[in-house]
Amino acid sequence: EYKNILDNNIMTILLNSIKKVGLGKISSIIANDVYNSPSKRQRTIYNYLYLPDLSDAEKSVYINHSNKSIIIGVRGTANVKDVFTDVSLVIGKLDKTKRQQELNNLIERLKNMYKGYHITTSGHSLGGGLSKKSESDLSFGFNEGTSIAKQQDEKRHIGKRIKGDVVSLLSGSDTIEKDPTYNAHTIDQFGKIEKEWVVNNKCFCVLICL
Repeated sequence: EYKNILDNNIMTILLNSIKKVGLGKISSIIANDVYNSPSKRQRTIYNYLYLPDLSDAEKSVYINHSNKSIIIGVRGTANVKDVFTDVSLVIGKLDKTKRQQELNNLIERLKNMYKGYHITTSGHSLGGGLSKKSESDLSFGFNEGTSIAKQQDEKRHIGKRIKGDVVSLLSGSDTIEKDPTYNAHTIDQFGKIEKEWVVNNKCFCVLICL
């Protein structure tokens, strides 16, 4: 009887260890949660732990030590100060803004603190535009803000756009059907997508959560 209990426990551990959660889905949840004030953000999202000392009102940092992965949530437009950044995005001058420079400085700091960790940035609207232009290893943009200026394609960027969203019209992102209960530009619906994120017909960006 003891052996059966032990075998069942081992089987439970094994089943939990192969649970797969799409990185895109986790990133969308973090991109949504960053709109909350730092004190009200989720402390854990799947196996990612919130690092409040490295986060602020515009950025949230989550880390998973088991797979050496960091996700930075980048907030979209939330106040008057962001209007200048919005204008800079539209005209293709985002890299000159304070918010873009601060994001890249944070990424550089994390690379020095956590050698060998993979860094992903994720954001909605303006946050998606900032993520795309950042120096992270990979970026996600959800209904990301786009520029009227000619932009260089980012091979390490994955964009998702809800059908009907005007803000991300020029983004070239993969278009997915809109959930009729949401406005097209909101971020909430992205975290509800259960299927794996598919890029170039390959199931890509899948993490094993232990």
